[in-house]
Amino acid sequence: MMIYVRLQYKVNLEVAIMSAKNKNDIFPMLWSFPINSDDIGTKESRYNIEADENQKREIAKLYDIVSVKSLSSEIRIKREQGGRVIYVKGLLKSKIIQACIITAKPIESEINQEFEAWYADPNQAVSINKARNEIKLKSGASEIEILDEKDDPEAIIDGKIDIADLVMQYFSLSINPYPRSVEPAPEENIKKTKPSECRKKPFEALKNWKNLKEISKD
Repeated sequence: MMIYVRLQYKVNLEVAIMSAKNKNDIFPMLWSFPINSDDIGTKESRYNIEADENQKREIAKLYDIVSVKSLSSEIRIKREQGGRVIYVKGLLKSKIIQACIITAKPIESEINQEFEAWYADPNQAVSINKARNEIKLKSGASEIEILDEKDDPEAIIDGKIDIADLVMQYFSLSINPYPRSVEPAPEENIKKTKPSECRKKPFEALKNWKNLKEISKD
């Protein structure tokens, strides 16, 4: 699951293109909680982060859902492997309201998703397995071993790890792309909705989230 999440996230970021006339007017309240990697030690640190009302409103727009009632995460973070790798473990908690794709009736959903991730300076975290794969690639091998994420950690960018951005990756994957109300709807109340009118798929919104985050830095 961890490898799947990260690969899908990277692929969508690479192909995502977004244009805007006024970049500052689009989703200005991006949720960010960067931690300096130098402040992370071998002793576990804990963080409780929560999106505020403005951020929840903009996140709902970004993911094309009715509303985000709550969005928070409990994070534990520490250094491992002799201090070279940073390990993050968290629990995402959220309540959201979506529109039923059949009736357009509001549906409340609760998300409780555990996640974990590994980060490191790429110059300090070359595992034996990763080095072996690189040698195979150079020799022209057609098959290589799929590495576990702890053997191929994410690169630390500018000396910081944005744990809110990590939470958003899992939030986007936890949203039901085709929400339906539990009770059957009378035929006369069924709203005929074209697929193109349905809520954007989570990875599409995930593209916009990361691109908007990068845009806000410009």
